[in-house]
Amino acid sequence: MSDLSDFDIFYYYGQNDLQMEIESDIQQNVVQGTRSLFYNRSNDSSGLDEFENIPNAITQTIIIPYNVVAALAKRNTYVGDGQNGTRDRRIVISQNTVKLRTDGNMIDISVFYIPLFNINAAQATTIKLPAL
Repeated sequence: MSDLSDFDIFYYYGQNDLQMEIESDIQQNVVQGTRSLFYNRSNDSSGLDEFENIPNAITQTIIIPYNVVAALAKRNTYVGDGQNGTRDRRIVISQNTVKLRTDGNMIDISVFYIPLFNINAAQATTIKLPAL
């Protein structure tokens, strides 16, 4: 994510490439500490800094993906949804798509997501389940 170090995302938010801005939002959300934002304490943070200096354990492989998904799901409730001229900034994410890789005392986090702005509704399929 070398493009995300540019201040153009901050100063020209909403005028840049939408995919790049979504990546920037996700990165900021993952690294932001819980309730650390002055203006928006309940949003935009997964609180992963709380896991620093805690031994790698099975609970981390459950709680870290949960915190990331919960924070990004909350983000989906207030970002633009493509209606009334807004840009659709929502994403699809699951706990199964947040991957952790431990290397000694370091944890690398990979967040795989699907942006909703380029999903084609015509490609959607339905499944009919028999009554139980």
